Amino acid sequence: MDYSYGNGTALNEANLTEGAGLKYPTSAGVDWNGNGNTTNTALNMDVNFNGTIESYNDFNDWGALNFIFASKYSGIANGPGGVSKESFSFANSDLQKIVEETPVALPHLLLR
Repeated sequence: MDYSYGNGTALNEANLTEGAGLKYPTSAGVDWNGNGNTTNTALNMDVNFNGTIESYNDFNDWGALNFIFASKYSGIANGPGGVSKESFSFANSDLQKIVEETPVALPHLLLR
């Protein structure tokens, strides 16, 4: 799994195509029905097990990250305004390569 840039298309539980995976660039196929392949199309499955068939839009996770790595103390540390925080934003050069992993069965299929 990785954070997304938000450039994927909507994932619709009423019409899943296994070969399209999570529907963002470079996404591998997903075996939604657990039959051992990623060739099925037009699947209607509740993939997050909430009892509702929904559609999910991609979100720009990378653009929404804001980490605070350091605090600067100014004046008296325990006094009013004693701490000011600096934010840090990641750049594309901070990304790491995604590693291919062996797929596992979806949790609801393990209960069979």
